[in-house]
Amino acid sequence: RMVPKPLRAILLKATASDREARYESAAALAEDLRRWRSGHPVVALGGGRAYAIACFLRRHRWTSAAAGIALLALLGGIGVALYGLGQARQAQTLAEQRRVQAEGLVGVMLGDLADKLRPLGRLDLLETVGDEAMRYLSAASTSSDAGIGAIQRARALRTLGEVYVQRQQTEQAGQAFAEAERTLQQASSDPADLTDLLFEQGNVAYWLGYLDLQANDLAGAGQHFGDYLVHAEALQAITTESGLGLLETSYALNNLGTVASRRDQNAEAIDYYERSVALKRRYLESHPDDDNVRVDLADSLSWIGSALASERKPSVARAYFEQQLELTSAIRSARTGESWWIWKEAVATHILARLQVSMGDKAAIDRLAAALDGYAAASRTDPSNRRWAEQVISAQIDVAWATAVLANTASGLSELQAIEQRLKSSAAAGTTDRNLLRVESRLSLLRALDSDCPTEERDRSAGVQSSSDEAPRDLALLLVARGLCSSEVERSQSFQAAEALAELPELRRGDDGLQIKALIAAAEKNKIELSRLTAELERLGYDAERAIRLTRATDSPR
Repeated sequence: RMVPKPLRAILLKATASDREARYESAAALAEDLRRWRSGHPVVALGGGRAYAIACFLRRHRWTSAAAGIALLALLGGIGVALYGLGQARQAQTLAEQRRVQAEGLVGVMLGDLADKLRPLGRLDLLETVGDEAMRYLSAASTSSDAGIGAIQRARALRTLGEVYVQRQQTEQAGQAFAEAERTLQQASSDPADLTDLLFEQGNVAYWLGYLDLQANDLAGAGQHFGDYLVHAEALQAITTESGLGLLETSYALNNLGTVASRRDQNAEAIDYYERSVALKRRYLESHPDDDNVRVDLADSLSWIGSALASERKPSVARAYFEQQLELTSAIRSARTGESWWIWKEAVATHILARLQVSMGDKAAIDRLAAALDGYAAASRTDPSNRRWAEQVISAQIDVAWATAVLANTASGLSELQAIEQRLKSSAAAGTTDRNLLRVESRLSLLRALDSDCPTEERDRSAGVQSSSDEAPRDLALLLVARGLCSSEVERSQSFQAAEALAELPELRRGDDGLQIKALIAAAEKNKIELSRLTAELERLGYDAERAIRLTRATDSPR
């Protein structure tokens, strides 16, 4: 009786055991929550004219109460539960019933509801889920339910941490995940709670490892992902029927493969990825309709492709990227309107298109444009998602660069100039963008190749060096541009510095290092070296003519 009838109907429909009785999609669930929040009749309750009239009267009488976000629909249930807890001294039995009911509601919020909201890409809704769950759990914590409360609190903290990651609020994310880890140390050792405990421990370890990886702390990432594997394998031993532990083990293996790949241990990385793929395929044999696992399988195939690309095997890598895109596109087609799936397809499209650029395939331009459209569509659904917004810009840069190196240099240059102006306007407004260096390095090179060498271009190339430790490719392009615009002595020094960067492990993965050396050879009219490098690029399956197209250096040897 505490939870309003329409809300009960929504929760029952969202968690119905019969698949056909549930909402058709997460978007439909969010729409019904929005209708209830605004006082409109909800689909889950049905009802006739009298119900519609009653909703109309309530809606116009309490318009101020209808404001807020979609998750406000859940606050009524939690508020009543908190009130029930406050009356525990007078009615202990009733308070206990309300506590159990409210904890069940929190469980739905952090479980099924959060899982259904993630595909929508709405960080504001997920943040509300975590905040409200934490508010209730903090108020309701007692010694008698410390174990369950610890697991639920950790889950709420993890949900908030995920939101911070997507918003690129790294410090807040790290604090949330670290607090979740400490909270789980207080959890109950009751065997009945072991599945939930191991699952949360594994997921928190993953996110801590993820942040380490983003900070290039490979030792920390390896330690946390190793902890994840320990928890996952323990979970696998007690969840043989559901397959939950099987999946978690596959995810942990995939992450360890990522660390190995970042260490240039590609054979070890591929072994981890292949073991992960085998476990996912095994799971899908008994759960063929699980779209989340199908897209996770696609991601694992992509990681194998990335490792092969790092080994300079683009043709073999391409086959894995094409499998990734095929799987992801099939799921997205069946899940129309869900921004997370649109984003996943855009990522898969972008990865394949970038490889095609390196192979000199002009079809990459259209594919990059398709990735850009996908990122933009996803980003429009949640402007607060900074990661998606940056991927829009990244794809714009890649479209312009691909146009310049594969089709029309002047057109690509014009597109890059327009992007640069937009990014500078954002910087002037107080925001920063990591993509600005990518634009400036490519613009500097194209302008220098076109003999457009204003003083500010040389100054930019020199000034950026100190901030480019994590962008050796961009710095190498800037050094080539600087050399093209300099006197003979400075030119030689700049080219030597660029060639040294081309030997770094980051640039020896794929074609970047070879293309930079070929550009220098072409710029210096060194036909012997250029011939050697183009032959090597062709043998490996990369674009062998790029440097020649860009520099038109086909005259006499140096």
